[in-house]
Amino acid sequence: MKILIANFAADKTGGAEVYTSELILGLKSRKHDVTFLCNSASQQIVAACGVIECPKIGGFTSLGSWRIAPFLQWLAYERYIHKINLPKPDVIIASPLFMLRPLARRFPKTPRIYLPHALVAPIEVSDALNNDPLLKWTAFHTYYKLECWALLNSNTTVRFLNKNADILRKFYKLKDSVRFDIIPPATSYPDIDLNHKDKSTKRFLFIGRLIASKNVVFLINTLATMKDLPWELDIVGDGAQREFIENTINRLGLKERITLHGHQNDVSCFYRKADMFLFPSLLESVALVVLEAMAFGVPSLVIHDDGLKYKNSFDAFISNGENGLIAEDECDFATKLREYLISPDRIATLGSNARQLIRDNYTWKHALDLWDRLLENILVTA
Repeated sequence: MKILIANFAADKTGGAEVYTSELILGLKSRKHDVTFLCNSASQQIVAACGVIECPKIGGFTSLGSWRIAPFLQWLAYERYIHKINLPKPDVIIASPLFMLRPLARRFPKTPRIYLPHALVAPIEVSDALNNDPLLKWTAFHTYYKLECWALLNSNTTVRFLNKNADILRKFYKLKDSVRFDIIPPATSYPDIDLNHKDKSTKRFLFIGRLIASKNVVFLINTLATMKDLPWELDIVGDGAQREFIENTINRLGLKERITLHGHQNDVSCFYRKADMFLFPSLLESVALVVLEAMAFGVPSLVIHDDGLKYKNSFDAFISNGENGLIAEDECDFATKLREYLISPDRIATLGSNARQLIRDNYTWKHALDLWDRLLENILVTA
């Protein structure tokens, strides 16, 4: 089957990019002919399939055009994809809304699968921008229009969880006839030794972009109240808040306990050393880093979805007290963290239970079996 996959990148920079990489490699291993349309791709992806790189479209700075940059980016992708040389696919799988609509215009009779990684694109994108009202308004309405179109005009939308599909149905007031298919998230299952870790000083881990929605500053402030207990924290990732986070660490006198490692292409060594994964993120569709941690036998501490400040789906795969810890709120997050540091043996089985869950439900073999069935069905029913 000839499959055109579109995303901005396929590499190790984030969860969506990692998932795209593994999906490309997995479909290629099952003898599909995969072409990847992107802004950038790792050497592994370039070697594995046909890669068509389009330029990163941005740089709207003149005469205040940056305030309507999302709209201008959409138009630029429309023009670029219209003119480039693309092989005709049997199926299109696209994540970026800027790419999906021009691909639909280019190949109007080709079945399309929308694969969003944001919980709700217009909310997530506009919240991540600066506080300029016009920029946020333009971003919200551009992404609202594009995502609504994608949901209504794709043959199906793939979501990792039923809850995430329900959120889109409710937000866009979609009819029951709008199709969703659920393919659970997936991660690799490494060989590890759960009995090698030092039991004296507990090593915590955070992996993710250093942006406000990841809530890293809250995590650091929480740990600052526990200087009387033995712990260290590795922070892996980069982003707009890095300087602010570094200043916070220095101000609180935690430079000897917290290490900023920046972006790392290979994070397996950090998982292998970690005792617990700390992830108090405010907004998550599915945090693939939490699944990766579980696969390494590292239990996670997260905060419950309250529908207001915290919006996530952690309870779909974390059972509190069985394979991880879900705090009810920020105060409970601090309480559970302190309890763990005082009596770590109380939750000694969480890591092995987490690893078992991944092996039974969230491997790439299982996900690719579902992708193969979906692709065959889309061709038959299109």
